[in-house]
Amino acid sequence: MCQVDILDNVLPVLDTPWSYQRIEQVNSSIVESLKKLNNSEFDKYSNLIKILSNVLQKEPTIDDINKSIDMLENLNIDANPKIHLYSFLLAMKEEWVMAENVLNDSKLTIHI
Repeated sequence: MCQVDILDNVLPVLDTPWSYQRIEQVNSSIVESLKKLNNSEFDKYSNLIKILSNVLQKEPTIDDINKSIDMLENLNIDANPKIHLYSFLLAMKEEWVMAENVLNDSKLTIHI
């Protein structure tokens, strides 16, 4: 790191550019550290990411979305990310009122 003076503000910046390989090494290191800290929590949130990626990797069909909803409902997670993902999946099916109600019931909102 080196210090750079910009408009009287001192900001730390990297003194050499990072390659994609270096960024991947750092990301992998962070993931490995998280796994060691609390493997069960890491696995839970990894499953949320897998469910989301199922509907984002290609144009999903209603069956794909329903399959993802079923997978989500079977996860033993009681957290806001699960609720947001459930609402998102309902919105993908154009179930707008249900998607909004899921958030309202948990006193959550969407920031646009």
